[in-house]
Amino acid sequence: MDVSSRDTVKNSPRLFSLSKLQGYCGKKFKLKPAETLSIVQSLYEMGLVTYPRTNTEFLSENEKDKVKNLIQIHDMNGELIYKDTKRVFDDSKIESHSALSPTEKIADISSLSEKEANVYTTIYNRFFSVFTKEECVVTESVIDIQVGRYKPESIQLKGKMFKSLGWMKYEMDDAKNVSLPDLKIGEQIPVDFKPVEKKTSPPSHYTVETLGNYLTHPFKKENDSLDDEYKSLLDGCEIGTEATRAGIIEKAINVGYISLKRNVYRIEPKGKYMVESLQKVHCDMSPARTVEMQKTLKSVYKGNLSIDDALIETKSFLNDYFNNLSNYSLSQYDKSSEWTEYGSCPWCGKPIYKLKGKHGDFYSHKKDDRAQCSFALQKKVNVFGNEIELSEKDIKSLLNGKSPKFTLYSKGKDKNYEAGIKIKNKPKLFNNKDYIDWELVFSKKKKR
Repeated sequence: MDVSSRDTVKNSPRLFSLSKLQGYCGKKFKLKPAETLSIVQSLYEMGLVTYPRTNTEFLSENEKDKVKNLIQIHDMNGELIYKDTKRVFDDSKIESHSALSPTEKIADISSLSEKEANVYTTIYNRFFSVFTKEECVVTESVIDIQVGRYKPESIQLKGKMFKSLGWMKYEMDDAKNVSLPDLKIGEQIPVDFKPVEKKTSPPSHYTVETLGNYLTHPFKKENDSLDDEYKSLLDGCEIGTEATRAGIIEKAINVGYISLKRNVYRIEPKGKYMVESLQKVHCDMSPARTVEMQKTLKSVYKGNLSIDDALIETKSFLNDYFNNLSNYSLSQYDKSSEWTEYGSCPWCGKPIYKLKGKHGDFYSHKKDDRAQCSFALQKKVNVFGNEIELSEKDIKSLLNGKSPKFTLYSKGKDKNYEAGIKIKNKPKLFNNKDYIDWELVFSKKKKR
């Protein structure tokens, strides 16, 4: 057994963007995003905080003198210090409005409602956290326990104790000590490890914080830097905007598509029905489609695209969609003059044919057999997040139980890999509808 410890200085969190403030207030005060926006808008109109609809956590470099003045006004006990650093001031991460902060006006907390006081104090304390003089120093301890005599396994216990709170005085929810048992180097202790069988948990429901983070950065990767995040954001790679997201979510709640209880979003039966209905007409609900629309709006904002051109582009997309809407009805597709059998259905074993329709070819049963089995294969398929266009050869291989190979991309590992794809012999049920379920087939390496 080994014991080690070291002192670490912890950086403060950054100032609030509107989304970050909404996430924080949802978690701490159980406020809806629309409530937080309404409250901070009220505080802005009182002259107590800066403009609320901001998508950045940074201040503009031309605000340095203003910040010095704010520190002088609000720092009654000499706890703050001006910090001229890129963690605070960075024009490259600002589109139009700086991060939220208090103004020169000192608030009379007693004159505010409870919710107004909570939101104002949150913004005020975050400003103090960023500019606090005292460093936050944490003593981090690690106990390394060697288990086993012949082939020992290493198990680590980690603890932390705050040596000086620093900015944590204003963010007390984060200031939690984790103590470790008083063990000595070389000490032997009895252990009794037993295997425990557990079931894997499904993905957690979205909270106000996690949904806000996703909508702001829908394609964020684990290894993305802060610069990467802001580049995507300023290019329009987001779903909605700081000004519109709260209203969109609130409308979905009011209509009955989703609900928000105890800071957790859940989809309601009406919402499920809406999604199912859109899926039936092949409406593209993917984040990528929404982001493309957002990028168009961003191009208009930056002056790279005129409003008229943006409207023409959007109108063209909508016209194409509605003109082709009837193509998605399977009853339209029994128009083949030739019936060429391509293979057997992986689900029921009956013959599969190439069917022609206005929207293109697809592969399914004749109309009578489709009443018993809904299998239908398109040329373009999505396999574990990879968009693949199948050739005639690939389709014949799949319908004859083979596994054509493709180069695929793993988002989690951020790299390409080669694998065969195969249709499982049972459909995947989603919202009471059958979908093709895929599996990957990897080549076995030959032993030398």
